[in-house]
Amino acid sequence: MDGQGLSKITDILDRYLNLKGVYSEENSFRYLQIILEGRQEYGFKSSTELRTVELTITSLNTVDVPLDFIDYVRIGYAMDDQIWTLTKNNDIVLPRGISCGENIAADDTPIETSRRWVDFSATGGHNFLYYRYDKEMRRLVFSGDGVGRTIILEFISDGVTMDGETYVPSDMGSMLIDYLEWQLKKFGAKENKSNNDTEYYRREFSASRKEYTSSKLKFTADEVLDILRGTYKQTPKR
Repeated sequence: MDGQGLSKITDILDRYLNLKGVYSEENSFRYLQIILEGRQEYGFKSSTELRTVELTITSLNTVDVPLDFIDYVRIGYAMDDQIWTLTKNNDIVLPRGISCGENIAADDTPIETSRRWVDFSATGGHNFLYYRYDKEMRRLVFSGDGVGRTIILEFISDGVTMDGETYVPSDMGSMLIDYLEWQLKKFGAKENKSNNDTEYYRREFSASRKEYTSSKLKFTADEVLDILRGTYKQTPKR
């Protein structure tokens, strides 16, 4: 796929880990989330689509959102062949002592939900379980009797995930690595960072972003989809 100008975000992560001499997968999922965030915020806007998945709430009363997640439409619980919308509570404390680099357990793997579940007439909040979205950690945090329960997440997908992988233009790789470095310094443990380090990596990212956005070879999101579907024809950039 690199020969066509695209790379998997997992390949970009492997490149970063190799540069750092890190061979543990302990924080891989967290790093992938940050890379995808950088792609969404500073790369290109993707074609979007609505997806529905089932996710199992972990023992920490949290759920990590899928990598192609942009924003949620509805969070609910299946009951009597209907989706009952859960209640949002912005007063839930967002935990910061939980490691988000753990590998997802098998029962946390997203499973596509049949559309027969969806009943948009079941709207009002169901009050045995409350949620709050933690944007920084890209996860849902619950309060109430949630551990082990399966919730249904309707969300806006960036539309570029195909066969379980997300692709980006290859020349975006350096920019995303610099974005990852900057965010790790910005939100890292206080004892492991300094303002000078954070500013240095912010400037490195800004330079990489400027170089990428000035490239005449960058792809649009729709062109990425066309490549993945085998229908792409190069047209001159203007």
